[in-house]
Amino acid sequence: MSNVVFMRGDQSMQRGCMAMNSAVELGRDDAQVRGLLESQHSRMSRLLIEIIEQAQQQSQVRSDLSAEKLAKTLFVFVAGLLGTSKMLRDTVDTEEMVEAALQMVAPV
Repeated sequence: MSNVVFMRGDQSMQRGCMAMNSAVELGRDDAQVRGLLESQHSRMSRLLIEIIEQAQQQSQVRSDLSAEKLAKTLFVFVAGLLGTSKMLRDTVDTEEMVEAALQMVAPV
C-alpha cells in the first residue's frame, strides 16, 4: 500500500492508497470489492505473520506478543496512517509515526 501523487500543472494531488480508498468508499456496500479486499488482507496478513515469526526467532521483534497480534496491530496502524496522512498530511509527521511503530515492535 502506498500513496500515489499525481501532478496537475504545478500542484501535486495525493490520491492515497487504492485499497484503502476502495475499502472506505465501496467495501461496506460492494460484495465484489469487499471480497477482493478480504482476500488481499488475508494474503498480506499471512505473509506479515511469517515475517514477524522469523524476526521473533532471531530476536529482532518482541516475542512477548504473538506474531498474529503484532501483524493485526501493524495493519491497523498502516491503515490509520494512510487515512491520517491523506487528511492531515501537513500536520502529521509520518516518518515519526513509522519510527514509533517500529519502536513498538522492537524487542523488550
